[in-house]
Amino acid sequence: MSIVDPFDVLREHLRSQFVPDPITSVEALVDDIFSGAIRPPDLRRRRGRRAFGFGAGALLIVTGGVAAANLIRRDHVTKPEIGVVCRAEANRQSNLTDIGIQADPVGACRAQWESGEMNRVRDGLDNGAPVDPSDISVPYLVACVSQTGVLEVFPVDPGDTCEAVDLAPVPPTTAGVDPLIALQERIVWEINGHCVSPADAPARIEQMLADLGLEGWTIQVGTERPDEPCSRVGFDAELRTVFVVHGPIPEETLPYSTDP
Repeated sequence: MSIVDPFDVLREHLRSQFVPDPITSVEALVDDIFSGAIRPPDLRRRRGRRAFGFGAGALLIVTGGVAAANLIRRDHVTKPEIGVVCRAEANRQSNLTDIGIQADPVGACRAQWESGEMNRVRDGLDNGAPVDPSDISVPYLVACVSQTGVLEVFPVDPGDTCEAVDLAPVPPTTAGVDPLIALQERIVWEINGHCVSPADAPARIEQMLADLGLEGWTIQVGTERPDEPCSRVGFDAELRTVFVVHGPIPEETLPYSTDP
């Protein structure tokens, strides 16, 4: 994999798209991008894929930190390979059990409640610990998308929705997960929300691309600001290129758990 300074690529690419006047300073270009001085004329009106920087001529700059994570679309299951998580309470920090991939997530978690297993999970009991049959009940269950894209089933009051736990509901079908949305999310949670060195980032990105079936992509690592210890990663879906640049330690870091 060749090491290319992405700022030269970015400068020419963005200049052709958004910049009316010539810019000779890479640093000035980057500063203008992050200050909002340079933006597509209709950026705020875009929806869907283009709102996230996908589509012809659009560059996605993936930022880090908690604020950036809150901007991630939460209405798609982006990690179906993790399977289904059954939560013991209507609380995103409640005890849980992972029951693997299921064709009927709510039905599979309902079976966990019917067997009394969720009583053990809720109370932190060992597997096989006795459960009072009179204490077994099956609550109203809803399937939601966690903030990290995992399908989680919560017990809520009858008639309540995923809004009770401040999450989005799982769409009618979880098939066809958009790999670009999944890539965006994984970059934020696994790299930009932490301090991953530019030397280590390419291997992680290569694994992400392989996991998501994104073939023919290249990774370009910048050489500017070499004293900055962490990676800031973004990608251009049209060019099928992931850019890694040096950046400072994030002011806030994100957890690696399935639900922050």
